[in-house]
Amino acid sequence: MGYFHKFLNRFREYALLKLQSKSEDYQYRIHNNLNNLFKHIRKGDVVLVEGGAQVSRIIKLLSTSRWSHVAMYVGDELIKPHREDREKYLQLFGDDAHHLIIEAFSGTGVT
Repeated sequence: MGYFHKFLNRFREYALLKLQSKSEDYQYRIHNNLNNLFKHIRKGDVVLVEGGAQVSRIIKLLSTSRWSHVAMYVGDELIKPHREDREKYLQLFGDDAHHLIIEAFSGTGVT
């Protein structure tokens, strides 16, 4: 790989790191009531997210929206007894594994 490609890769990594960093002046406007959310949300529901990262600010500015990205609620689907990675998710997320979402992040992909 040439020097120019190495430079571009380093610049890309630096830019993504900066864009994913939390905005210093981000303020929560409304406290999330997760218990109330869990009573009403269903698998497959789309969750609108107002992110606090720098990239979220740019997306909200360009789209003139309050929301910077979306996630999809999958609930406990990944910890069903027949799932191969069930134990991994239970160990990784504990009780929160019953309320999982799928979300895409720039630089890291879909989790």
